[in-house]
Amino acid sequence: MLHKDGIESRLKYISIRTKILFSFSLVIILLTSSTLFFALTKYNYKLLNNNINYSKKVTSSLVVNLDEYISQLKYITNIIAYNQHVQKYLNKHDSYYTIDSSDSFQRTLEFLSNILTSRSDIDSILIFDNDKLSVFKSSHLELDTSYNYKNQIWYKNILDSGTTPKIYGPHKQEYLANPETQVFSVNRTIQRYDGLKKTGVIHITVNLSELNKFCESDVLYKNGFVFIVNDKGEIIYQPEQNATHTNETFSLQNDVTRLMPKLIDDKMNIFTDTIDNEKYQIVSKHLNNSNWHVIAATPYKSITEDAKHIKNIIVSMGILSLILALIITYILSTTITRPILRLRKCMVEATAGNLTIRSNIKSNDEIGILSSSFNSMLSQIEKLMKQVISDQEQKRKLELKTLQAQINPHFLYNTLDSIIWMAESKNENIVPMTESLSKLFRISLSKGKDIISLSSEIEHVKNYLFIQSMRYVDKFDYSISIEPELFNYKTIKLILQPIVENSIYHGIKNKRGKGYIDIDCSIINNELLITITDDGIGMDNETCDRILSKSYTNDNHLSSGIGVHNVNERIKLYFGSKYGLRYESTISVGTKVYIDLPLIIE
Repeated sequence: MLHKDGIESRLKYISIRTKILFSFSLVIILLTSSTLFFALTKYNYKLLNNNINYSKKVTSSLVVNLDEYISQLKYITNIIAYNQHVQKYLNKHDSYYTIDSSDSFQRTLEFLSNILTSRSDIDSILIFDNDKLSVFKSSHLELDTSYNYKNQIWYKNILDSGTTPKIYGPHKQEYLANPETQVFSVNRTIQRYDGLKKTGVIHITVNLSELNKFCESDVLYKNGFVFIVNDKGEIIYQPEQNATHTNETFSLQNDVTRLMPKLIDDKMNIFTDTIDNEKYQIVSKHLNNSNWHVIAATPYKSITEDAKHIKNIIVSMGILSLILALIITYILSTTITRPILRLRKCMVEATAGNLTIRSNIKSNDEIGILSSSFNSMLSQIEKLMKQVISDQEQKRKLELKTLQAQINPHFLYNTLDSIIWMAESKNENIVPMTESLSKLFRISLSKGKDIISLSSEIEHVKNYLFIQSMRYVDKFDYSISIEPELFNYKTIKLILQPIVENSIYHGIKNKRGKGYIDIDCSIINNELLITITDDGIGMDNETCDRILSKSYTNDNHLSSGIGVHNVNERIKLYFGSKYGLRYESTISVGTKVYIDLPLIIE
């Protein structure tokens, strides 16, 4: 079994077209299969219900006809039982009647003969007195008149039922020379008119083949058949041959014995079971005038035969529809993914470094929007790359100017001149001044690094202030306030010295009296803030607004050669537009310069 992660990793390498094709195909197959299954299920259900309804009609009709037929047979036994000639003949030894027995016998025979002649379905009519066969009329000539009929089950049963006619069978006529023919019989006792004496028994037999007229008149659905059983599970009637067994007699007895618990029901019973190892839909109903049950059995395969035909048609159409749907899905997936593949090709080339390539997909859908965004992104990347190149060039130029400014010949000449003067006058500050100049240039170079620690930058400006204070003795004082925990924060190099230089040359130098410069470092709003304050001559608001401009110059002095504009631009190039310099100044009061820097520590 594949692990979930393994499946997901494999899915990552499947193309969108394959995913679309697979997804659409799966949905189409599921929908087609479920629709086919639902349609066939509903159609099968409809066929089964139709067959049940039809079988119920056939069974009900057959039950009505058989009930009517048996009622007629029972009525005939009643006519015979109360016929005056029959009564007189059976009571010939009774003092209640004074009759000529021979005449009654002849008239009884004539009466029975008329019945037998008018009813072709009746096989024999036998009338027994209390001792023996008394009078009969039969279609059979070889009839054993001495047969002990009292041992017959039908006779024993009728003695207990009184004058109510009872149906019995199937059974054989044992009193015949050839008793193979199966019959059923209608039996009842005969009582004298006054009901005080039982005088005999009527036994009317009917050949079971007569039931064919009823059972074969109602034709069931394809290969269906009707059979009749009694409460004991004995088959009263069954078709001679079933359509599935055309070469042999179709026997139901074993299946009937097994099915009897389901067949014996006073109401109509509907169920499915096997007969002769074949599945059948069975409908059974009980007769009102006998202990018979009429059963209609229809082969399941015959009922669903049409459904199979329809199924083949639907399956064929479903397969054709599926093939057509898959072809359409393939075309659609190809159409949908073609722009994606073209866009992917452009992305691959862009990844390889070709930023001039552009996607030419023109549409208003998501792919078109993505293509437009991709083109815009490439244009923006090109623009940003040019901007980065320009910024890097600008950085290099600014850094070069800064380095050049640090070796300004005028500054260097004046400083060296001061050192020479100190040497000639044997001034004790010659060593510190020389050392400060050395450190100034060493930190300016910083081994080629652009980013240095705040402590190094502070040391650099200290060296510069010391040198200038030696040159301009008693012209200004200075102080630097910084907490030790700020020393490790990083900044770009050479940002303080140009501002301090600007304060000296443009603020304090032109002031009467001694000036003062203060440098303070602090953290405000999670940013590093350096404040440089001088009490020089100050400047007006217009000059404050223009001093950071690249075009700003001072007629009296060109600052340090690079100006504060250089410092401001370098800070923005390195850290972003939100950082840089801010000026506040008041004439005759002084100037404050704020340097906003990010907190950077390594």
